[in-house]
Amino acid sequence: MNKKVIASLVLLQGLLLGTLSSSFAAGVAVYPLRIELDSQKSQGNFISKSVTVENFSNKTIRIKANTQSWKLDAEGNLIYLEKPDEHSLIDRTRFNPSEFDIGPNQKQLVRFTVKVPDGPDGEYREILFFNTIAEKKNVISNLNKNLSININFETRFGVTIYLYKGITARNAIITDLSIEKERKETYLTAMIKNEGNIHTALNGKLILTNQSNAQNNMEIPIKYFLMPECTQKMKIKIPDKFTQNKNNSAKISLDYYDRDMKFKNIAAEADFGGINIEVPVNNISASKAEKIDINKTKMIPTLEKKINKQF
Repeated sequence: MNKKVIASLVLLQGLLLGTLSSSFAAGVAVYPLRIELDSQKSQGNFISKSVTVENFSNKTIRIKANTQSWKLDAEGNLIYLEKPDEHSLIDRTRFNPSEFDIGPNQKQLVRFTVKVPDGPDGEYREILFFNTIAEKKNVISNLNKNLSININFETRFGVTIYLYKGITARNAIITDLSIEKERKETYLTAMIKNEGNIHTALNGKLILTNQSNAQNNMEIPIKYFLMPECTQKMKIKIPDKFTQNKNNSAKISLDYYDRDMKFKNIAAEADFGGINIEVPVNNISASKAEKIDINKTKMIPTLEKKINKQF
């Protein structure tokens, strides 16, 4: 009897935001997990880089590689595309080797070359997946007969590849901030727009304050990935203790670095009360409202500071 169990171990945060420098599972490490290519820093129409796959186990492991197109939907969820879109690199990428064995405590260098697209300036992307297959055999006694079961466990590692072509920019803006009820839960919803033509990695926090009881105050860390030239909805659940009392305020503060490595901060805040009571918003009453619109929220000016740092 043969069974194949596939476990896709892809962390969106590590994969897209690049918060992990390597991925390690099943005795295999792949690094780096994020590669950025810049056509303006290359000579000619082709750019080459490499990825290292390392086997820390005591068994030989089989590796198969493939490329995948992807995007994020309007709420920031990762979607794999069946067909490449206009921002995909998979038809412009060649890598070698595409299938190989790695012995115990050995490394394999996988080289790839990307052809610079003919399309407009901006961002092009793909994921280079490495699929590991390691066979395990179990012998089970069943009615005095040996039943051999071979199970293949497959683990998948993803390396995100970005290519920036021509003149590129990052410019994130909070366009709307609201408090919304969904079923029995309450969320702060921020509409965030990226006017730039490459993605933006946002890091920050949501600060929840209760003017009646400072002990209820809390901060929720935020990491968010914003696709180029789009508006996405970011939703953060608000704890129940803030939805049952009046005199609450919510402030969202997000940091990022623009293409010139200038530090920028975008922020917005709003006052709110309980779910089924009057909701005061900057001294403007929205009777029994469950949503606060942008006209009743305070948008905080952008902070800019140039800093020599990569993210």
